[in-house]
Amino acid sequence: MKIISVLDTTICDYNLGNQIIMEAVNKVIKELFPNDFIIRLQYAERFGRQSLKYIKNSHYTFVGGTNLLSSHMIIYSQIGLKLRHLPYVKNKLILIGVGWWQYQSKPD
Repeated sequence: MKIISVLDTTICDYNLGNQIIMEAVNKVIKELFPNDFIIRLQYAERFGRQSLKYIKNSHYTFVGGTNLLSSHMIIYSQIGLKLRHLPYVKNKLILIGVGWWQYQSKPD
């Protein structure tokens, strides 16, 4: 059985667009991993020890729906993952329906 983490953009969020996108994301994940364990985690706040443990032990970590990408992710990040967390998601972070925060300079 695989462990699948989903950084759910509907947790603690009023954005209807995120809800619509996450419904589609959840449908796809359910189709791809019908018999696997899926853990849903909040995406925006800083990740604590328990959340990082789930992410570390997951085969894949999905993020769906919201404009969380920016040109300067180290300075302005709308996701709880920080630079020091990259080893937890290396080669297993999958973005679905994720957009760019706003027009900015070239990415760093």
